[in-house]
This record gives sequence, C-alpha cells and structure tokens, in this order.
Amino acid sequence: MNHTITQTGVVVTSVLQIKIEGFSIAKANMKDYTDSFKSTCNIDGYDWEIRFLGDRDHPGLELVFLGESRTNLMAVLSVKVVTGDPRRYDESLPLKENKTMPKAFHRRLDRSLPIYIVPRDKEDGYFETCSTLTLECSVTVFREPAQAEGAMPVPSSNLTQHLGELLRSQAVGDVVFSVIGESFAAHKSVLAARSPVFMAEFFTERKEENSSQRVEVQDMDVTVFKAMLGFIYTDAVPELDEKSEAAATMAFAEKMLVAAVRYGLDRLKVMCERKLALAMDASTVASMLSLAAQQNCSWLKAQCVEFITGGSQENLDTVSATEGYRHLAASNPLMMTELLKAAHGKKCTCSCKTLPDISHQDKLRILRSTQAAPLPTVKHTFTQLSEGVQSLYLLKIDGFSVTKATIGNKTNCIKSRCNVDGYDLEIRFYPAYHDLRDSYYSAVQLAFLGKACTQGVEARLSGRLVQYQGSGVSPIECKPESKVFRQPSDCTSAIYIGKGRSRNSQPPASLTVECTITMFRDLKSIRLPTSDLHQQLDELFNSQIGADVMFTVSGESFLAHKNILAARSPVFKAEFYGEMEENTSCHVEIKDMEAQVFQAMLHFIYTDMVPREFDNQSETVDGTVMAEHLLVAADRYGLDRLKVMSEHRLSLSIGTETVASTLTLAEQFNCSHLKARCIEFISGGSSKQLDAVLETEGYRNLEVSSPSVLTEIIKATHRNKRSRTTDS
Repeated sequence: MNHTITQTGVVVTSVLQIKIEGFSIAKANMKDYTDSFKSTCNIDGYDWEIRFLGDRDHPGLELVFLGESRTNLMAVLSVKVVTGDPRRYDESLPLKENKTMPKAFHRRLDRSLPIYIVPRDKEDGYFETCSTLTLECSVTVFREPAQAEGAMPVPSSNLTQHLGELLRSQAVGDVVFSVIGESFAAHKSVLAARSPVFMAEFFTERKEENSSQRVEVQDMDVTVFKAMLGFIYTDAVPELDEKSEAAATMAFAEKMLVAAVRYGLDRLKVMCERKLALAMDASTVASMLSLAAQQNCSWLKAQCVEFITGGSQENLDTVSATEGYRHLAASNPLMMTELLKAAHGKKCTCSCKTLPDISHQDKLRILRSTQAAPLPTVKHTFTQLSEGVQSLYLLKIDGFSVTKATIGNKTNCIKSRCNVDGYDLEIRFYPAYHDLRDSYYSAVQLAFLGKACTQGVEARLSGRLVQYQGSGVSPIECKPESKVFRQPSDCTSAIYIGKGRSRNSQPPASLTVECTITMFRDLKSIRLPTSDLHQQLDELFNSQIGADVMFTVSGESFLAHKNILAARSPVFKAEFYGEMEENTSCHVEIKDMEAQVFQAMLHFIYTDMVPREFDNQSETVDGTVMAEHLLVAADRYGLDRLKVMSEHRLSLSIGTETVASTLTLAEQFNCSHLKARCIEFISGGSSKQLDAVLETEGYRNLEVSSPSVLTEIIKATHRNKRSRTTDS
C-alpha cells in the first residue's frame, strides 16, 4: 500500500477566562468602565488585546492586534458565558458560543468586528441582576497556509538572509571589533538599530566615540561575540539549538545571557533563559540562580527558586551539597532569604490543606463580625487557561486492502512522520488493528519521537475517515486520545476510526484519514517574543540616525544607510561599493519615480513589509496603482521578493478594465505567473467579457507594444474551447 501525507493547516488556539465581579455595578456606568476591561495576552508570539464593549444591555467584545506582522494573520475570537448570576443564567440564558468572522490582522491596532455575548434580540433584561460575569474566550490564530496548487508562490522573508550575507561578506563594514586578538567587521547602523548600547556608543554627541573605527571588546569569548553578532544580523543563534554536550551548551548559554544583558538584546536574553531553564537540574540550579540574580533575569530566577523549594527533601539535599549552592550562600545572603520565604510559603500552603472545611454559614458569621459592609467595587481578572498548536494532516492510502490473513496484525502499520510546534511525531495507521469475530477495526495512533523531557508535553490526537468508498471500511465515531509524552516512543492509545468485515480477498481501493494533532504548551514557560528585527530597522529608518546617503526624488529628500541598502539590493551594492560614480557620493538623484513609491520601496528594504497603500487604505494612491509602480521599482533595483508580492497583489485585482494593461506590464517585466493569470482571464471568460476587454485602451496599447502576446491569447482561447467541447 502506497501512502502520502499532507499538512492542510496549522492553528494556535488560546483559551482565556475573563471574570468581572460587580458587573451589575459596572453596567450602570458602562461607558466609564469600558476602557478598564482590557485583557492583554500573547498568542504564538504576538500580542493581542480583548476589549469589552457595549452599552448597558448589549455587552460585547472585540479582538485588537497589538503587534505588526509581515504577513496577514487570520484570527477568530469566540466567546461564551460560563457563569453568571444563577437566577438569570442557568435557565434563561443560552450558553451559546458566538464567533467573529475570520479577520486578517496585519497592522498595529487592527481589530475585529464586535461580537456580542448573546443574540441581540434576546439581550434585553438579561444583565439586570448579574453580579458576576465569567466569560470563556478562545482566540484562534491561523498560521499562513501552504500555497494551493496553481497559486502564485510568494517567497518567504529574506531580510535576515540578506543581513547575514552582509555580515559574512566583511566587505563594507565601517567599524572593526577586536576580541582577544581576532577582528570582526560590522556596520554601525545595523548594530545601533538592534542595541541601545551600540546606539549610544556610535551615535551620541561624544565625537571621540562617534568617529571611532575600531572598538576593543574585553571580558568576552570570541565564540560568544561572534554568535552575538550573528544574532544581531539574523535574529537567530544556531549554537543554542545544537545537540552538543549538555555542560558545553549550558556554559555557552550562560555566557550568551551575560552578553545579551550587557548590550540590551532583550530577545536574545529570553532565548538564553529558556535554554537554561530546560537544562536545569539539581547539580546546576544553584549556580544558575546566582547568574539569574546577578543579571536581573526574573523569570529564570523564579524557575530556579521553584525547582529548589518545590521538590522533594532528597532534591533539596542534593542541591545544598553542590559547590554552586555553597557559593550562593556565601555571596548572596539576600537570595538565601528569598529561598527561605519561598520554602516557608509552600509549607504554609501545604498545612492549610489539612484544615477542616468551614461551612458557608460560619464564613458569613465570621465575615459579618470582622468587617463592615464593603463598598460596591468592580474587579476584573483575566486568566489564560490553555494554549495549543493544532495541525491537520490528510493521510491518503492507495491500494488499501485487508484480508483475513492480515487482521489483528498490530505490527502491520503505515508510519508517517511530522513535526508539530517543534516536536517530532509519528502518525501510525493500522489497517486491521483489532479482530472481533468476522469484523475488524482500523485505528490510528500518535508516537513521540523527540528527546526525553522530565516535564512532559501533552498531546491530543483525533482521527476520522474522510474518503472510504469502495474500501470496505465504514467510519465510526471515536473520542480523541490524550497523552503526556516524556520519553521517545511514548504513544497514545489507539483510536478506532473505521470498521470492516473480514474477507478472504479485498480489491484494492483508496482510503483517506484525517488526523488532528494538538500539542499543548506549558503556560508557565517564558514566551519567546516574535522577531523584532524589522521593527528596529524601521525605527532606524524613521529616526535617520547614522544615515550616510540622501536621495532626492521628485523634489523630496530621503535619508538612508548605504550598507542596509547594499545588503538588500544588488543595484545599490554596485552603486555604493562598486566602481560606479555613486560609490563615494552622499547624494543621489532618482529620476522616473514618484516620491511616494520610492518611500514605499525604502520601507520594504528596511522591514520586508509592503506599505499600507497595498491594502487600499490610502486615499492618495490606489493599491493596484501602487503595486504597478512597486513592481517596476522592484525590477529596477533587483528586489525579487517585492516584485513577486507586487505580482500577487495585481493578480488579485485583475478585471475587465485592467487585465490588458496588467498583461502589458507582465510581458514587459517578465512576470510569468501574472502573465498566465491575465491570459487565462481573457481566454477563459465569456464572449461578452472578451468584447469588453477588446474595447479597453489597455488592449489597444497591448496590440501595439506586445503583438506576440495576442498569439498566446488565441492559442489559450482555442485550448479552452476544445476543453469545454470535450467536457460537454
């Protein structure tokens, strides 16, 4: 049996609980409280905010994007009432889950349409006596799907690749670092964009530092400084991901943490904290705690304290016997006090659990005897309940056949490997897993192929048959299976997804199984922020700090940085660092381009993001027109990704009035995918549509400028006509 596996989608879902105590009080002054009821969360590395909206009888929510993405993020917000005043909610208020429509989030403060907690025609009066309102919200973020067959492929961001090549080239650097006898050439503008320390060192008013071309770096290993430079340019540290000896990796991560703190590289600091926390054990936790306290790493410090005080007595004895613990006790008495308080707090918590339960009447009597009636207050709490990455796979088996000889053979399975949220897994499909009289059951199972992890990672598998005609197997309902994976080869229990009848012979058929895998994340783990490289370069561009070249375009001036332009564009590289005249010039005049288009191109060079005009949000330049201009600019300066993105944007706006002029542009600038889309639109439409295209000014220009394209249109029209005739 041959098989193929296809990933059809990946989503990240976070379940959150919002609780508003004193809701009836807030309802009376809803406008005063609306701004207070904001809940901020981080999902899949992006910051979001859930805002409470509405008037007295129509409460609702909306989802607001607080970040910025180089691609559109599709997200959905859903909400349902979990608890409220039982007199109002248990019977009359349906616990219905309402959802927003999927929305593309791209810019900061993009927001969804409002979603109301209950249907509007049933809301009146429901919140009159509600003292506490508890909502369960789910935010689902859809990761960018794979390109559909025939779709115009848009390459992924190459900003970090270009900057990495700039660093490795060592050709156009304007500063040299000397580290224990080794030299590293770099670029002040890139360093300043990424590090506030380098910004202060290179671009302050202190001329002696500003003009320095050589910097001596002390108290740092060569390998650490080189890796730190690599992170500054590429936002990645491959050395932290290497499967090397644990002690060596730990030592490297500790030194990288010190370097990150020294130069203000917050994201690198978080990466190192995560790496150290994952490798923490009794022999290293004390020295790690000393490092965390010294470098002001609050999350890592809390993890170390929890490890020491939250384990067994044997674990504490092992930790206290280490050299690191003795050094901690001698050098940091304040930290020892914190450990003592943490251990005492856990002891109190444990002892409290043994106290007898107090009745509700006794609680009221105690409360009344010790307190006066409290003033009405409103309390808003927000809790993240869970977060998981869900991936959908389709397993297609060709030549599926089950005979009596293979029934019950649990070693006969089809294995397909996959990776979900960084974990290596294996989907196992058993054609005939279980034998029951004259029937058999097909099943799926999930196996863990990753490294051993003491904390474990929870996974859930669900499966169903989606195509089974002629296979002899009928689908059956099944419940998902969950498992906490800790060791390689850990498996979930098998899930029965289909039932068939035993036969001596079975003609081969096709069978498709849909498997949904959810990997739940540890909410206590520190979240790694999304890459902020493009944001920092954008800030550098807008600040104009360290700019060394001025462009004049249609009477407007733009300042920029030669090395960043050269890293992104081969044309700028040749102009500034080749043998052309502009290589020593600090002023360049750009002809045959509008100022707004040039500014948008510079914005892309620095951020790898298209401008707002691309989204038709500008009143001055239409998105389609901007895409046309940017396509020409991208071709002129060798910006391949921007060119493809412009092609893609133009392909979405092909219409009767624009297709001919778009085809002319595609032919002129060798845009094969866009050209094919235009020809298909002209040749595949109705006669009425074709007549309308032939009447446009764009088509008359096409006849003059690109007559050879007309032959291609005729051939495509003939093929489409023959295809329709054959189908009929």
